[in-house]
Amino acid sequence: MEIELRKEQIQNYTRLYDQLICREESIEAVVPDVMPDVQQIMDAEAQVYLRGKETEDGRLSVSAFLEGTVLYQPEGENSLRRLNLSGNVSIAFDDPAIPRGGVVQLALGCTSADARMLNPRKVLLRAEICVRAIVFRPELSVYSAEAGAEGLQTLCKTETVQYIAAVEEKSFVLAEDFDLPGGGELHELLRSRLRLETGEVRAVAGKLIVQGNACLDILYCAAAGELPRTASFSAAFSQIVDVHGEYGGPCSVDLVPTALYVEPVNGSYGGATVSMELHLVAQALCADEREIRYLADAYSNACPCQVELAPLRLGGIGHSTLLRETVRETLECGESIAEVLEACAVAGRAAATDGKLRVPVSVHVLCRGERGSVLCLDRRLFVECPLPLELEDAQPGFARCVDPYAAVIPGGVELRTAVEAEMYCNDEQELCPVAALTLDTEAPPEICIRPSITAVRCRGEELWELAKKYGSTPELIQAANPEGFGENAFLLIP
Repeated sequence: MEIELRKEQIQNYTRLYDQLICREESIEAVVPDVMPDVQQIMDAEAQVYLRGKETEDGRLSVSAFLEGTVLYQPEGENSLRRLNLSGNVSIAFDDPAIPRGGVVQLALGCTSADARMLNPRKVLLRAEICVRAIVFRPELSVYSAEAGAEGLQTLCKTETVQYIAAVEEKSFVLAEDFDLPGGGELHELLRSRLRLETGEVRAVAGKLIVQGNACLDILYCAAAGELPRTASFSAAFSQIVDVHGEYGGPCSVDLVPTALYVEPVNGSYGGATVSMELHLVAQALCADEREIRYLADAYSNACPCQVELAPLRLGGIGHSTLLRETVRETLECGESIAEVLEACAVAGRAAATDGKLRVPVSVHVLCRGERGSVLCLDRRLFVECPLPLELEDAQPGFARCVDPYAAVIPGGVELRTAVEAEMYCNDEQELCPVAALTLDTEAPPEICIRPSITAVRCRGEELWELAKKYGSTPELIQAANPEGFGENAFLLIP
């Protein structure tokens, strides 16, 4: 006879897939006819923007757009010229766990870029792109809360669980005009770098209020033939993300750029202005937390009882730990340095091995030599930091360099930067509630072959385990042993 179980349910999102993929992309470009030949490549960088994502059975397809900038010195000139390169990128994640129509969240970035001259009119750019893909599926998780049948002994447990209650995203555009410091002029914009900072995230009446900053660093020439200068700007934003579903736990938001347009325009008061149009996607995860009471076990002393358990897995947002290490590196130069024009450091893909986190870092410093020439000093190095024991099973995420700074020293420059790397841990709980319960009412009672009372030595078993093993009940054992029981104590089990 199958016993009817009272069921409860939880609407949640299950994390089916979480993977980071890095791959190299190459783009070739021909120097336009209006630009001079390439004599020497000074520096290169790239940024990647999300274009689309699509899931089908066993595959996630991600499309992106790669934009690169190569700075070079023309033949017979000491100035810098800018060459733009771009191309479409397609990345596929193949895994049987990926379902058609899965809900996807992505994080992507360009972790390194370098260029070389194929000939004076053609340049090759190589960039490493890293994409982290997380695929969710909405689930209605059902579990048994209790069972009702005469003579049935049941064990119910209470647990506090956290689970993902909502996965949301919102696209928006941030447009801002920035005036150059001191009302200066802008002859040529050499390149721009974007940094995104997520600020406070507040939940209010079924909505998330997301605040943050878009930081833009530019390298430009104020006049033809002049040495490049740098400028930094910041635009604050606040967005409201609608959340469908009930949640009361923590929320996290990641920002993903989908396009960036930076152009110089004429300012209102005679000086130059930089216009930025930034397209973003805000990706939100919202968790809920509740206390649930579920049926963990059952037995009957009147007839054989068959119990089937089914795992109930609930995953929360997870948590990340930020590891930080400071780097100080000397870049030597055969020519005396007069001043530093720009310092840049880019962190590559972090890897955890042998209890250490290892992050490759590419550093680039543009500077002016004593003879007035533009020089580029670069180096690739590795930063290591010990992994705390609690993070040995965590997965490395994206790393980044913070506030790179370079100063002139005898024989070269000294570069300092902080390297930050995130380590991710997924929070998953697994409970084992009863899925089905069957009583064999036609079998002879098991209690008839047992003695009326049993004396046993307690060896760490729980009260429920003893009662089930010896065909008794927890209440009868407690009544027969009013003094309680401890390790190695003799118990009377009626």
